Amino acid sequence: MPDEVERNRQTRTRLAFRVAVVGLAAAGVGWLLTSGIRAPSPAPSAETAQARPAPVPVPDRAAPRATVEESAQIQLVQGTTMHIDPHSLAPGDPLAIRLSLPPDASGMGIEATWLYGDNHDPTEIQAQRPGPGEVLIEYPAALLTPGRHIIELRTDEIGPIPLRRFAFEIP
Repeated sequence: MPDEVERNRQTRTRLAFRVAVVGLAAAGVGWLLTSGIRAPSPAPSAETAQARPAPVPVPDRAAPRATVEESAQIQLVQGTTMHIDPHSLAPGDPLAIRLSLPPDASGMGIEATWLYGDNHDPTEIQAQRPGPGEVLIEYPAALLTPGRHIIELRTDEIGPIPLRRFAFEIP
């Protein structure tokens, strides 16, 4: 009888361990699947809706022009925020931006490039990779409004959240 009680105890212990492992694995898979989902932006108040310029249609995946490399005067570094003088922007022209990457990012690939701003919905654009240490993009003119702007590179790097973010502000 004592052997049967001991076997039952071992069986219950193994079963509890297996249930815990399966539960943790399910939680991990759930986290990975939902980590890319973002909460919707809060609805604008009546004041900001009236002060906001009429939205200009922007293509979902606008390809940068061939002249981006020559015209990219603004260089952003990950982890810093650059302040851009609004008077230095040419009205109606996209902003050519060069994103500096650290040396450890030379082999990474870019899966998507997203633009986030205080006054617009997230927008996906194309990016060019002319060399190992930089990425070139064109920030559409319709999205260049006062406020904070974030450029997010979603990469193929190995890690829990393979993102690189660059920020600038227009006062």
